[in-house]
Amino acid sequence: MDKTVIMKKTRTTQCKGKEAEHLFFSMLLKKGFDVYTPLVDDNRIDALVRLGANKYVEIQIKSREADVKSPRGLADIKYTKGKSNYWFAIHTKHNNEPIWWLLSAKDFEKHATGGENDVWGITLNKDNPAHKRFILDEKRWEIFSQ
Repeated sequence: MDKTVIMKKTRTTQCKGKEAEHLFFSMLLKKGFDVYTPLVDDNRIDALVRLGANKYVEIQIKSREADVKSPRGLADIKYTKGKSNYWFAIHTKHNNEPIWWLLSAKDFEKHATGGENDVWGITLNKDNPAHKRFILDEKRWEIFSQ
């Protein structure tokens, strides 16, 4: 019996997105959060995360594998303005270093551009003092404990 493993040389955008989603789910689970994923991804919600008794947040996960250098960084993010319990977990690279960002919808609206037809773009830079507070580190995880 032939036991040859065939590996794909390139991954699709959907594959890269799912990889980022599962990586973030793993991080949440390691922190002790309950994570619920929808069967169908048609409402721009990649996960519901329980923060406590009857308290949940909706999370949309975005990823960009290449170093963020373009003026808009991540583009074509679909989002309807005004959600109060909605968060973005964004995975980027800066000088080939992976970085996770965690932004509330309110912060996303403040720092993103566009919004016409619910399509946005955002550039996050770890050297920008206004953006540093969104980097997901031990202190940033505490935002979910409030």
